[in-house]
Amino acid sequence: MKNAGSEGFLSLMPVYLEHILYPTLTDAGFTTEVHHVNGDGEDAGVVYCEMQARENTAEELTLFRLLQAMYPGDCGYKSDTGGRLHNLRTSCSNERVKAYHKHYYRPDNLALIITGQLEPDDVFTALAPFEEKVMSKGPLPSMERPWQSPVPPLLSSVCEVVAFPSDDEKDGMAVMAWRGPKAGDRYFYSAIVALVEYLHSTSVAPLQIGLVHVDEPYCSEMEEDPHTFIAFQAIGDFLFGQKAEDLVTYIDQTTHFRKLMEEREPFWLGLLKHYFIAGPYVAMLGTPSTSLAETMSQEEKDRIAKQKELLGEAGLSQKRQELEEAIRQNELD
Repeated sequence: MKNAGSEGFLSLMPVYLEHILYPTLTDAGFTTEVHHVNGDGEDAGVVYCEMQARENTAEELTLFRLLQAMYPGDCGYKSDTGGRLHNLRTSCSNERVKAYHKHYYRPDNLALIITGQLEPDDVFTALAPFEEKVMSKGPLPSMERPWQSPVPPLLSSVCEVVAFPSDDEKDGMAVMAWRGPKAGDRYFYSAIVALVEYLHSTSVAPLQIGLVHVDEPYCSEMEEDPHTFIAFQAIGDFLFGQKAEDLVTYIDQTTHFRKLMEEREPFWLGLLKHYFIAGPYVAMLGTPSTSLAETMSQEEKDRIAKQKELLGEAGLSQKRQELEEAIRQNELD
């Protein structure tokens, strides 16, 4: 949540938290906001349409496959938080949403991160009535916090070709990933950040010279994922920190960087070899395919046609009425 002034922020903050911890999650809301079949036999809903717009893009297909290979076995890091279209159609329901929310969206599994010019006492005063409501709910059942179990190891490198639908077959994409230090190892994490910055962040960086600024460039640009620093570090501490002092080690990277200034060549070469050369990696080569675009388009048309046939006129009419009723109930709420 963002707000231009502290007064407005403090007024909205309890409302924001109310919607996170105690949303209504009505069946009507699920119908319009997550998934439904409309009167024309087509799948729709806000979440469904958002995922439909991105699930089969080059970036999404290659990244999704990369995450599946990078985190084998049972691991939440490879999950698509928006949901896969097939699952939204066949297995997602409001009952499952409510059960998931009840299990994980609870005060003892929540961190409120605020950045900006605010007086702490004003924040606590604004939160007091909401805290009273939380306390009035009584004790919560025990829960094993997520993201605490070990990540299954990546035992060997993986390199695959991932086809994606495209109107032409001119440009593809390559995505590579390596496992880094454990989340709590902040010194080596900072070292990796510094090393990656050196390798690619400027026009004279080694990877830029070798891949971009050549007669026949392998790519037009190199990207990394930026984050709002303070919030990102606070989230990391909330998820992986083991004691109160860990927050300082997450945020105070300056101390790490000053120490890294004293590291000599063997340290950096060892870091490069351990994580990027000798260690396993995952590479996905995204390949554009016009034939796949045609196939996927036809498969979707066939699926919708079969869905309409199964519903029949009576079923389509019922779907239309259900959607109209859901919209009416949402407007009343």
